[in-house]
Amino acid sequence: MNGAESFNKMMQELRAEYLASFPQKFYDIEAHLQALDFARLRDDFHKLKGTGKTYGIPEISELCAVTEKICLSAASGNSAIDAHVLSNTADSVGVALSVLRKIVASRLAGQELNLANVPDFARLRALGG
Repeated sequence: MNGAESFNKMMQELRAEYLASFPQKFYDIEAHLQALDFARLRDDFHKLKGTGKTYGIPEISELCAVTEKICLSAASGNSAIDAHVLSNTADSVGVALSVLRKIVASRLAGQELNLANVPDFARLRALGG
């Protein structure tokens, strides 16, 4: 096995481990969403934004970059944010979590999910700016 083949095999193994870690990541995100802890949600999505590309799954990074921005506005500590805005933000995070689950399921099945073909992602991107 040459260097490139060895590297590709190693990355496939690391990617499989990364994808296997998502049940815990989903649990954490759901717990933070239940608590409306947008600061922790922002951190969750920020971490995933960075690791997605590292593990060769750029659609995770793209989704999480948008979701991080959505959470940031609610996590800013602005007391002027009303219950309606928080509810909309929570709904958006729920949608993002659903899309994230689809990405992971697609990758576990050996396929990529093209976010351009996911209407929920277009809606999130419009909200996240």
